[in-house]
Amino acid sequence: MSIIMHRNSKRKGFTLVETLIAVSVAIAALNNLVPIFPPRRTWQVALAFGLVHGFGFASVLGDLALGPDGSVYLPDSGGPTVWRLAPGANALEAWVESAEFLSLQGVVVAAEAAALFVADHANGLLRVDLGSREVRRLESPENTTLIGIDGLVRAPNGDLIAVQNGLRPNRVLRIALGGGGDTVMRVTVLEAAHLTMAAPALGCVASGGQFFFVGNAGWTRFDEAGAGPTAPRPVPVFRTKL
Repeated sequence: MSIIMHRNSKRKGFTLVETLIAVSVAIAALNNLVPIFPPRRTWQVALAFGLVHGFGFASVLGDLALGPDGSVYLPDSGGPTVWRLAPGANALEAWVESAEFLSLQGVVVAAEAAALFVADHANGLLRVDLGSREVRRLESPENTTLIGIDGLVRAPNGDLIAVQNGLRPNRVLRIALGGGGDTVMRVTVLEAAHLTMAAPALGCVASGGQFFFVGNAGWTRFDEAGAGPTAPRPVPVFRTKL
C-alpha cells in the first residue's frame, strides 16, 4: 500500500518559485553593478534570497515502495529524481535522475523482473532497472494511453493496477506486462466514469484479490489557491475484484 505525503503537485507550485529565483538572481546582479540596497540591509536581502533559493531545492516525496533487499524507493514529484533509503541508512540518496522524469507519482517494485515501475503523470509508465538503473519509457498498446496515472500497485498475478486521474473520464486500469516487464501487453479498464469517482487517488490490494481505492480525494480542498475549510463530507471508497 502506498503512503502519501503530498500528491498531484505536477510541479505547479514550482513555477512561481523558479520565477522568483530568476528575479532574485537578476536583482543581485543589478545590485553588484549599481547598488540599490543600503549596506546595512545587505544581509537581510541575502537571507531573503537564500530562502527563496532553498525552495527551489525542495522535494515532494509522493509515494514509496519497498525493494527486495529492504531498500525504500521514493519518487520525487517535484524534481527528476527517484530517491533511495538503503537498509540501515539514515539519509536518502539520489538513486537515479533522468530527463524522462517529468511528474513522478506512484511506484512499485517487481523483484522477479529486477525492476522498478514508476508512473509519470506527464510521461506515462517508466521502467527502471534495479541493477543498471537504466530508465526506459514503456509504450502503451494502440488506442490506449498511460498518461495521467497517479496511484500504482501490483495485483497478485503481477499485473499493475493504476489509478488514472489525469484524463477524463477517470479510470482504474489493469496493465499486463510481458517480456519480463519490458513491454506492455494489454491495458484493460476496470472502472470508469462513476458519479462519485470525481478524483480517485491511492488504493491497495487486499486479501481475496480485491482492489480498494479512494474515489474522491478532495484535491480542491487543498489547492494552491488556498481553499478555505469546508464542511465534512462522505468519502467514497470503491472495491473492484481483480
